[in-house]
Formats: sequence, C-alpha cells, structure tokens
Amino acid sequence: MPQREFANRKALLAYAERNALVYAWERSPAFAKRQRLLSPKEYDIVEVRRSRGVSRAMLFSQAILLAEWEANAPLREALAIKRERLRVNRAQERRARGQAAFNVRLAICHLLTKMTPKSLLQVDAFWKSLKEIATSGNMSLSDLLAVIDSGRHHGNLSSAMRLFVLNFYWEQRKPHDDRRDQADHAEPSMLISIP
Repeated sequence: MPQREFANRKALLAYAERNALVYAWERSPAFAKRQRLLSPKEYDIVEVRRSRGVSRAMLFSQAILLAEWEANAPLREALAIKRERLRVNRAQERRARGQAAFNVRLAICHLLTKMTPKSLLQVDAFWKSLKEIATSGNMSLSDLLAVIDSGRHHGNLSSAMRLFVLNFYWEQRKPHDDRRDQADHAEPSMLISIP
C-alpha cells in the first residue's frame, strides 16, 4: 500500500528516491500536464505537511519521464541544430562587424606607431574630434572612417583623416568668419545701431 501522507518535504523526497518515483506539486505546469496525460492508475496524489499548511503532490514513476525523454530525442536534436545555426550566424555577424572595427583599429595602430611621443598628446584631441563628427552625423566611428577612406582621391588614410577633420571644422567656422570679415570692412555707422 503506497504512503498517502508525508510529515514534510524531506520525507516525500526520501520516499520518492527509495521507490524510483518523481513528484510534482499541485498547481504546477508539470502536475497539470501529467494529470492530463497519465491515467489515474499511473500516479498517486499525496498530501505533504509544510510550513504553510498541507500541500498536495503527484507521485509517478521515473520510467515515465525517461520514456518522454527518449520520445523527445528528435525534437531535442532539431532544437540543438537550430541553436547551433543561430550561434554560427551570430558569430558571422559579429565577425563582419568586428572586421570593420578591426580595420579601424589597424589604421589607428598604424598611425600611433608612426607618431613621436610629442605628437601622441595631440592624438586625443584628434580622435575626440573624429568621434564628435561621427556622432553629429549619427554614425559610428568605423562608418565615418569607411566614408573617409572611400572618398579619398590620393594620399594615405591618416592624411585623409586629418584633412577631413580640418575641412569639417573649417566649414563650421566659415559663416562666422564671413560675418567677421563683413564687420571688418563695414563703416563704423553700420556697426552701431543708431536710434
């Protein structure tokens, strides 16, 4: 005669291990699934005393779980293959993105190795300017460097990058300089508003 009541959870666990049984708590998805799939002869509902009162659990054979495990082997294999494909695709995407970033890092390393210690102090301002330009154009630094690289007509990439930064800030100052030039050539009466 199977035991119907247990003093605590430990007693239930010990009984289940001794008799090669598995348990599922009432109101759990596993309980509902087994109650739906198994016949009443294949499981027992038992009561377990817990700190919050009495709970019910379902006891059934481990052999049922093993049979389900074996039956789901093709599905598990298919899911494993799908996971592996997703992993490979993500790795390829990361590599593709990383390749562009690697090219930028390679250009940066190339620039830094040719610079003297004195010019290294100027590098921070230069890269800060490049990053500001990239964010103002809503693009990444590597995308900006790719645009600079594709747009250069002659010379090396480091020169093209320096010229790009110089031209960018030159174009920004141009309207301001035009107003200053007009003010320099204007008559004094034009500078002062006469009431």
